This record gives sequence, structure tokens and C-alpha cells, in this order.
Amino acid sequence: MRKQLRGWGYLLTHQNGELIFKVASLEKAAKIPCGKEMEIVLSGSGVIDIKNVYPSLLSGLKIFFKSGRKIGCKLAALNLEEIKLLVNQCKESLYNPIILTKCFVKAAIHNKKWLLKTLYEQETAMHRDKLTEVLNKVEQEKYVENVRAREAEAARIYFEALRSVLDKSYGFTGRTRQPPRDPVNAALSFGYVWLYGIVAEELWMQGLDLRVSFLHVPWRKRTGLALDLAEEFKQPIIDIVVLTMFKSKIFDMEEDFTRDRGVLLSRKGRSKLLKALYTRLNFQFKLKGETRDLRSWITTQVSKLKDHFLNNVLYEPFMVGDA
Repeated sequence: MRKQLRGWGYLLTHQNGELIFKVASLEKAAKIPCGKEMEIVLSGSGVIDIKNVYPSLLSGLKIFFKSGRKIGCKLAALNLEEIKLLVNQCKESLYNPIILTKCFVKAAIHNKKWLLKTLYEQETAMHRDKLTEVLNKVEQEKYVENVRAREAEAARIYFEALRSVLDKSYGFTGRTRQPPRDPVNAALSFGYVWLYGIVAEELWMQGLDLRVSFLHVPWRKRTGLALDLAEEFKQPIIDIVVLTMFKSKIFDMEEDFTRDRGVLLSRKGRSKLLKALYTRLNFQFKLKGETRDLRSWITTQVSKLKDHFLNNVLYEPFMVGDA
């Protein structure tokens, strides 16, 4: 169970089996039953009564500290399961990264096909066939570098397909970033960064090391695992929203974008896109008989990844619909 708590001048303590959250400006304190799987996310500023809360930390309570949209650190007792999780994650990344790399790449290609079929079925038949060929080759690869090359090949085909169907007035000729050179890339880049943050938060809260990745080469300053897992959700969450907005002429090219040192979303454009993205994130999505919102599917995939490292359970990537 995860509980969000926010306040200025708060005191978090523990009494009679309950966490007590008191805020100076409020008369009534919040009382939360403290179970073994309890996770508290604190934002604002205040004090934790460590002496009384400490026994709950030893029993499994985890406290996270949040600033804005980012969770910065965790207060918890490191247990044997968490140590095993980190060790196994590192071992697999070092000695056998190809299994998960293939999972992420297969999901990414499948979901690209799904989106092209969903939005542009007739116009992209040739591109979807090419993606199918690449997908079939992924399973045959024996080296992780070759799997990464297949992912790059699939991305090139996908963006070629988008170039062929998007209105020429948008100026989209392919994927560009840092900075984006057209409105479509500006919206995609903004959406991807937003998605990376959500995925990174969930990974971190479930105890995985964000730097230990598979598809993306691990690097100490990069949240590579968030980039890996986000590949499964780019099309179902970001691309479907961005491309539909351009297809429906929802963006105002003058007011929603700025053109200084590249093309970026204006404040108005960001607000418009974020509203649509949060709506999509809460969309009820059915997959293999289970229905839950897309944010919950991210949580589910992180849990599957964790189960893979802890119990050697085969990881099943998030692949939507028939492609």
C-alpha cells in the first residue's frame, strides 16, 4: 500500500500500531495503519520521529521524500531481498543482458506496428511489413550489440513511416532532438521525458537500480533502466496522443510552439499536451483479460521485472493489441 502525504511543518511519528501525520496548520492528525508493505511518500517539509518510527522501518515500512515531481531519497531498512534484487540485476546486466534486451526491443517494435496500424493502417502497410522482418530477426541474434542495432533499424523505419503520413507543413523529416527541429519532435521529446520520469519513479520505489540497464548501455549518470522500460510504453501512451493531436489539428503552430534555437513547446503548448497525456495515463487498458489504467500497467511491468530478478521468472513485456 502506498500513501501520499504532504504538509509544511509536519511531524511523522508512530503510536499504537499507527503512523501519525500531524501538520502544524491543521487540528486533526492523519492516522495510517502501518503494515509490512506500507510505503509513505512525503512532500513538503517537517520532522520524522525516528525513535518511534524506527521499529516500523525494521518491519518493512519505506518512506520516500518527494520534491516537485521527483523522488529524491528513501528511508528504509535494507533487507536481504533488496540486496538479492540489486545483486541479481547487476549480474544479469554484466553477464547475460541479451534476454531482457530482446524483451524490450520486441515490445518496442510490436507497439510501433500497433500504432501505425491503429492510426494509419492503409498508408503504412509496407512499413509494418518491414518492421515484421526486423522483429523476426531479433530473436535470431546472439549478441546484444546486434539486438540494439535491430532496435535502431526499427526506429528508422517507424519514423520514415511517420514522415510519409504527417502533414508536410509540420516539417517532420525524421527524429531530431537536442534541440528538436520541428513541432512533432518537440512534442515527442517533451512526452518522452515526462514518461521517463514516471517510469524512473516506479522503478526506484520498487528497489531497482536505475543505472543498471540492458538495452541502453549502463552509465552511472543515466537512468538507463527507465529508458529501457519506457520503450514498452512510448507508443501506447506518448505517440498515440501526440500524433492524434497533430492529425486532428489540435495544436496551434504559432501559440503552442517557440522557435528560438530549435523548436520547443510553449507554456500553453506544454499545458495542452500534459492535459492530454494525464488523460491517457488514466485510460483503462485491457490486455490478456486484465483491465487497469496505463499508470497501473507501468507498476505491473516493474513488478514483473522485479520478480524476474528475484525469482528467475520469465519477463513478459508490455505488448498491446494485434499488430
